[in-house]
Amino acid sequence: MLAECGLDVAIWREQFQVTMLTRRWLTMVADRYMTLLRRYSDEEIAKGIAEIRRCHPEDQVSFQDRYAFIVAKAPGPTDNHRPE
Repeated sequence: MLAECGLDVAIWREQFQVTMLTRRWLTMVADRYMTLLRRYSDEEIAKGIAEIRRCHPEDQVSFQDRYAFIVAKAPGPTDNHRPE
């Protein structure tokens, strides 16, 4: 759709290893750090946190965080979208 509008589009994915204290992760979830968590009620968030505690009783959590980057810009003399 962006390309159909005449924009140059670059898409790429990156993965990052994340390790943090479980209590920090739970605080982030409780604070709804990701926009998509805002649709859940306080009760649903509390149930999710309880489930995380049950499934991950360790002091630290570690996971691969994945991002998709989409850059769209008007064509021009500087066409380098992705930093190397």
